[in-house]
Amino acid sequence: MVRARGGAKRVTGALRRAAGAAAGGAAALGLLAGCAGGPTSDARAGATTLAQMETADLRERFPNGSVEAADGGEIVYRIAIADAAAQDMAEARAGGYGAYLAGRHAEVESDFGAAARLFDRVLEENPEDPRLTRRAFLANVHAGRFERALDLAARIDAQSSIGLGLATLTQAAADLKAGDFAAAAATADASERTGLARYAAPLMTAWGLAGVGQADAALETLREIDGDGGFGNLVTLHSALILRRAGRVEEALETLAPKTLESETIEDAAARLPVRTARAYARTLLEDGRPAPEVLALLRAYDAANPGVTVIGRDIATLEADGALDPLVVDPRAGVADGLYHLASGVRRQADMIALAYGRLAAYLDPEMELARLLVAEILEGRNRHAEAIDELERIPAASDYGWSARLAVVDNLIRLDRDGQAEETLEAMAGERPDDLEALMKLGYLMRLRERFEEGVAVYARVLERIDAVEDEHWLVYYYHGITLERTDRWAEAEEAFLTALDLKPGDPYVLNYLGYSWVDKGLHIERAQEMIREAVAQRQNDGYIVDSLGWAYYKLGDYDEAVRHLERAVQLRPQDPVINDHLGDAYWKVGRRAEARFQWDRVLTLDPEDDLVDTVADKLERGLVDGNAAAGE
Repeated sequence: MVRARGGAKRVTGALRRAAGAAAGGAAALGLLAGCAGGPTSDARAGATTLAQMETADLRERFPNGSVEAADGGEIVYRIAIADAAAQDMAEARAGGYGAYLAGRHAEVESDFGAAARLFDRVLEENPEDPRLTRRAFLANVHAGRFERALDLAARIDAQSSIGLGLATLTQAAADLKAGDFAAAAATADASERTGLARYAAPLMTAWGLAGVGQADAALETLREIDGDGGFGNLVTLHSALILRRAGRVEEALETLAPKTLESETIEDAAARLPVRTARAYARTLLEDGRPAPEVLALLRAYDAANPGVTVIGRDIATLEADGALDPLVVDPRAGVADGLYHLASGVRRQADMIALAYGRLAAYLDPEMELARLLVAEILEGRNRHAEAIDELERIPAASDYGWSARLAVVDNLIRLDRDGQAEETLEAMAGERPDDLEALMKLGYLMRLRERFEEGVAVYARVLERIDAVEDEHWLVYYYHGITLERTDRWAEAEEAFLTALDLKPGDPYVLNYLGYSWVDKGLHIERAQEMIREAVAQRQNDGYIVDSLGWAYYKLGDYDEAVRHLERAVQLRPQDPVINDHLGDAYWKVGRRAEARFQWDRVLTLDPEDDLVDTVADKLERGLVDGNAAAGE
């Protein structure tokens, strides 16, 4: 059977990487707890500095504790963290600095709820420690525990000569939530202007001013961030929203109107707007008395230029059915929440913890803001906090604009938690709700491939194909994945047809070229054509170990063993943990007379969790060498 390239076998590598990350986390925990027998000496050298820093930090916080440096720079704590020292976590948390260590570990693991509770506990013994207060505040914000975060925010500003911008803004958010817009404006205006607070503070101040009827002062405040940091679109949108709140619709429309280029229509120009700005522009046009067909034309042009934007499609359907759209956001709380989401999403990739804090703050201000919850869930998922991500996503109503996306995201997290039954049940329900939709079934097919349930995968992708009335280029992926499941269930003729169809729909795709080319090589079919296909794939993906391996194996099948060795050595460099690639290299070494190196590679294969049939084959090679009947698959 051909190894799935880009399909199921890649999952094994991903799982190995996940296991490696878990092992790395355990090693880090061992260092924090001062365990013997931890990581390698290279890792220990860097960790000793961390350990020494932690020791000094703990001594300062807990002068009466028994914290001491041991020989070799390791740390011995009276209470060690559970998994590292084989002690019960409850015992580890018993003392103040035990709770502090456990809280720090919870932070590393992104378990913000546990970190918040533990730091709160430490603060009971050290209520005047400003650094602990800040750490506890941030943990509570990251966990979405704003009642406690607000108490700590007030203490931070009272204790520190240099305020923490987020703490001040959290207090301003509480004023906004309570409807005290004047207090919110004053509090936000007093915030320091560092980090993301540089943009969030004027935004909050402006909306507080707008809430008490000072639209011109609000607009002037927003100009503090006009064009700075790439947030010009934010200023445009919120200036228009504030004008709309003040009843100045014509000015709002002028602010939102896109700038047209020479010989460009207004529809073409509007298609370049950010989604939220385009939606606001459409609504302001309607409020200004423009006819619905004119606005529909604009939205349809936007949809054509930016396909797949669900909320635009919803607006089109609503306007067609009702002749109207839901009103603009004009409430200061919702306005600030929208702005905070905009800021958080802008820094998501560079600083996800900052994005999490501001995303949480947006959801606190406007619990119905689904985009903020999606952002928070995405960050939590990225930090492997899948249960918490699901909790956030399930707060989004299924019937909302983002309900479908939220349910698919829930499935992703269920899969990561190995709760396959719930994932399948959800996807089947979603597939039933939308008989013409492919998305839910495609994700179900992914789950079948992920778990190597290829027989069931064949049936799922057949169901997907039944829903396609007219095959278009975008459907190439369905045929590719269907081909993988067919190949893995020994239905080669059907698989080959599916791969060829995928190539017709997307000529030159490197993964289809590689999978089909490798399959032909492995079966001894169309070797020269297969080699050309794999060369084309390698030219596009030079650092993909699977594709480089395919080229090496094609040379092997053609009897050019020297060239095979050259490519297979590179493939092993790119994918050193893949047992099949290492087996291929062993065979190639044997063919060029490098017998000792061949045996070394085969020995290595047995350490890489190979499949059972490969274990038997390699064991035979180690005993008898490469002979007829025990060469790598397909030889």
